[in-house]
Amino acid sequence: MAMQGVFTVINPTEADFIKWLKSVDTNKDGFISKEELQEVLRMQKFWFPGWRAGRALNRADLNHNGLIDIGSKDEVAKIIEYAKARGIRINIPTS
Repeated sequence: MAMQGVFTVINPTEADFIKWLKSVDTNKDGFISKEELQEVLRMQKFWFPGWRAGRALNRADLNHNGLIDIGSKDEVAKIIEYAKARGIRINIPTS
């Protein structure tokens, strides 16, 4: 059952993924922390969300500051590559 106010994207475009990343950024600082990513993975019922969030962060955090910079095309490209390689579907808010 889909959550109200979101739609699921099976093959997201880069624009879809950026919109999703912005929705994951709960404190609106322009960065995705491991905790923010872990929480969204937990909400979407992924197994081992902490481990998965850590793996994704290790792949995408190119400057090793412990955060994914939504404004960095390179870091966004890496997280998109990581998600697509694993067939991850994303839920994008409709508002």
